[in-house]
Amino acid sequence: MKLTDIAPLEGPPPPGAIKRRRVGQRPQYLPARRDVLRGMLTLGAGAGIAALGVIPTARPADASSPPGGWKIWSGCAGLGSWVDDDNCNGCNQRTLCCCDSAGYHKGSDYGCKYALRPDQCHSGGYDGWTWTYGGCCWIACKSCVKNRTWRCTDGYYNADCAGAPVLSICRYVKTYGTGCPPCPC
Repeated sequence: MKLTDIAPLEGPPPPGAIKRRRVGQRPQYLPARRDVLRGMLTLGAGAGIAALGVIPTARPADASSPPGGWKIWSGCAGLGSWVDDDNCNGCNQRTLCCCDSAGYHKGSDYGCKYALRPDQCHSGGYDGWTWTYGGCCWIACKSCVKNRTWRCTDGYYNADCAGAPVLSICRYVKTYGTGCPPCPC
C-alpha cells in the first residue's frame, strides 16, 4: 500500500468510493413527504381547535341568586313605606350591607351570615327594586348629582350565625346621574 492509495479527508472522494443508489424520478404532480407531513399537522391542529369549540365551556362561577334569578321591580311605587321617602339615600332600610361584587344581596353561598329573601319585594314575586330620585343630592365636596338610580335587593343578615337574622339590603348605584349646582362646599 502506498501513501497515494489512502483517501484524503479533504476534497472529493476518489472515484468508485461512493456507491450510488438508484433514484427514480418523482412525478411533478405528487407532493413531497415533507409537504404531506406539514399538511397532516395543519389538518390535525385545525380539527383539534374545532373540537374544542364543540365541547361546552365550564359554567362560570355564579353569585348567590334566588331561584329563577333576580327579578327587579322597576321603580318603587306600590312597595310600601319601607322603601318610600328616602330621597338621596336610595333605599330606605336600617341595615345596609351584604352586597356581593355585582351589587346584589349575598345569599347562603357566602356563609351562614347571609340569606336571600326571594319573591318578597312585591306581590309579583320580585327580589329587588330600583329607586330614582330627581332632586339634587350631595355626594362629596363639589359633587352633586340629580336623577341618580339605585338597584336595591333585600335579604337577611345574622352577625354571629346563631341569633335571629335581621332584614338587610344591598344598595347599588345603577346610574350615577347628572351634575347639578350648587353644592354645599
